[in-house]
Amino acid sequence: MTHQGCEEIIRNCWDRMHGHGIEEKIEECGRELLQWGKDAFGSFASRIKSCNRELKRYKSRRDEEGKQLFYDAKKELFAVLNQRETFWKQRSKQLWLKEGDQNSKFFHSKASTRRRNNQIFCLKDDEGNLCHWDSGLDNVIVDFYSNLFTAESTTWEDVLDCAIQQFVRSIM
Repeated sequence: MTHQGCEEIIRNCWDRMHGHGIEEKIEECGRELLQWGKDAFGSFASRIKSCNRELKRYKSRRDEEGKQLFYDAKKELFAVLNQRETFWKQRSKQLWLKEGDQNSKFFHSKASTRRRNNQIFCLKDDEGNLCHWDSGLDNVIVDFYSNLFTAESTTWEDVLDCAIQQFVRSIM
């Protein structure tokens, strides 16, 4: 199979399956796209290993060609790593869409993990002391947001001085 894009594969498959039902067309497109993904991207592990071998090979070269080959291999490694990250992000979304709405073990596992990761156990107060829920953490949170959203008293002279200073810095 040539190195063609997803859209082209779908169009070719759809045209070739003229007269078949939509379910058959979708299944065939899925099979062809799966094969295309394997052909186009292969195994991430082997591609990363290959890139690392190239990097090691060109790392000690100091000539311009060697530097360029090293740069190209490094660029390819980052591209493969980004593809792998994108693949797993998309894969996790697929699993979530498939399993997340059901009252399943998968859903409860994800929800429990998220709750554990987002839980606050302690924070430092203004003096740098650690506060837990049983030692005033709720007060630290209230004080932080109260201070954050409280306007400071200021005069027009302060605002004007600040604006003048910014203007002077911008023209220098």
